[in-house]
Amino acid sequence: MDDDDGADERYMELETLEAIFPEIQKHTPAPAMTTNLEFSLELPVHPANPVTVLFPAASDPANPLTTQDATTSAATAATAQAGDGPVDSHELVHLPAVLLRIALPPGYPAEQPPAVAITTTPPWLTPETVEKLERDGPRMWADAGRNLVAFDYIDHVQQAADAVFHMIDAAGTLRIDPSHKLAILDYDIQARRAAFARETFDCGVCLGEDA
Repeated sequence: MDDDDGADERYMELETLEAIFPEIQKHTPAPAMTTNLEFSLELPVHPANPVTVLFPAASDPANPLTTQDATTSAATAATAQAGDGPVDSHELVHLPAVLLRIALPPGYPAEQPPAVAITTTPPWLTPETVEKLERDGPRMWADAGRNLVAFDYIDHVQQAADAVFHMIDAAGTLRIDPSHKLAILDYDIQARRAAFARETFDCGVCLGEDA
């Protein structure tokens, strides 16, 4: 009986999420009484203001690419402005979306926390950022008294995405491994085009109505 109630809670939560986020993709065929109920959702990374993204040369020992070191980044930005460093800088409006995959185990929410996996294509988030986000799921579940937390967690990740996951350094720049440069620039271009196409369509409708 308890297992049935737990399963019902999982499905009810997922149904609510699907009503809010119709783009959710389910990965578990019903019923999932004894298995994880899994789904995924892509969250945009579209900060309010353009982000200055630096692609430091991979051979530059002063620019480790696995962490966001504010001091090093500030020095890198200053060097770039002086024209002495091999740093490529771009103003971006869109960064590759975050794919959030959540698994609700049979004991969720009363006994088991949600399992969370965070990925991006290309993998531009630092390992530390990914690990923290993935730990936040079980932490929020515990803080909520072992209650349903999927919506709150999705909202938490989206707010972090709006703040570029607090990866912007003291110099106001975001440093990303240069091996991801082409994919990231292409993503920004395609996202801008899609946004422009939507705006153009809306204006066309307005003009048609005025005529």
